[in-house]
Amino acid sequence: MQYTDAAAFLLRLGLAADKCKATNSQCKAYLSAIVVYLYAHDFKQAEKCYHDCSQ
Repeated sequence: MQYTDAAAFLLRLGLAADKCKATNSQCKAYLSAIVVYLYAHDFKQAEKCYHDCSQ
């Protein structure tokens, strides 16, 4: 549960960085969310997050 909350927070941070045109911070936030999903052994969600963020 904590990992899901952390990943959700990082995805929201990525969206906020996108609105501010802070591309580096956006990429770091999305990559961090993927790492959190991988650490939690949620490979399906990590893959989905990767594909969503690469759009």
